[in-house]
Formats: sequence, structure tokens, C-alpha cells
Amino acid sequence: MDTDEKIRMAKRLAEEFTGVDHNELSKWTEYLKRYNIDKGITLANYLSMSPMLRPLPRGGYNRICAIMDRKRAEFENIEHKDLIELLGYVRWRLIGARISLKGAWKKSKVTKKDIKEVKKHGIRGYR
Repeated sequence: MDTDEKIRMAKRLAEEFTGVDHNELSKWTEYLKRYNIDKGITLANYLSMSPMLRPLPRGGYNRICAIMDRKRAEFENIEHKDLIELLGYVRWRLIGARISLKGAWKKSKVTKKDIKEVKKHGIRGYR
């Protein structure tokens, strides 16, 4: 899989990962580096039900679990190092979306509809 293909795929995946904090995705990807996708999905499922986490991280892990489980067959055909790199591109897209949202807030061009959208998707930075 070449880099352009990974970036195109990351762009599609980032839309699905909307609402997942990039830090949670990064932590989960670090776990995935050491183990396989099955153990990664199991961990995400466990963390999504953990009473020790706040609702935002729990929701993020729930979303990670759902997406990765749904696309398991597609990801099993990709080499492990390529999957890790792909998730890195997804993470950067999530960071970019967050930065552009914060920039819009600072310019005070954010409407009430935008704030509701941010709260709905769980992206921090709207306070």
C-alpha cells in the first residue's frame, strides 16, 4: 500500500472517527503496535465499559471498537505496519479538525449551531 492510498483511506476513516479524541486514538494505536487487531478491539471494548473512565474517553473507545470491528476484514488484509501508519494519518486529520475548530472559536465566527455540533461529537475546545 503506497502513501497516497493510505492518505485517501485515512481521510475516509477520519470522518468515521469524528468524536474520538486524538489522544485516545493514539493510546489505542500504541497498544495495537505491540499486539494484533483482535487484542486491540478487545481492549477498546473493555475500556468503553470501564467505570474508571469519564464519558468522553469511554465514548471514544466505544467508537474505536465499533469501527475497527466493522472494518476488521479490510484491515486484516493490510500489513500491520501499514495499519499503524494509516491510523497515524487518521490521528493527524483529527488534530487538524480540532485546530481549525479552535481557530474558528477564537475568531468568534462560531454560531450556536456549531457549538451544538461540537458538543454532540465530543470534541474538546468549545469552552
